[in-house]
Amino acid sequence: MDELKKQEYRAISLIIHLTPQMNQNLSESAARAHRSKAKEAAVRLDDHLINFSDIATVGLQFKNK
Repeated sequence: MDELKKQEYRAISLIIHLTPQMNQNLSESAARAHRSKAKEAAVRLDDHLINFSDIATVGLQFKNK
């Protein structure tokens, strides 16, 4: 039997730096979706982490199988 237990994670708040262009893109996408920028960022991050296993650089991702 495996003695290692699955690590449990808790919810956290995260502070990040956005470039002016990233801020504009996030603001526009949040407005289109009628969400706050914080909610839009969380939804987009969750979607990206579900759909891509890794990211090499901006524009080069590895899709989950």
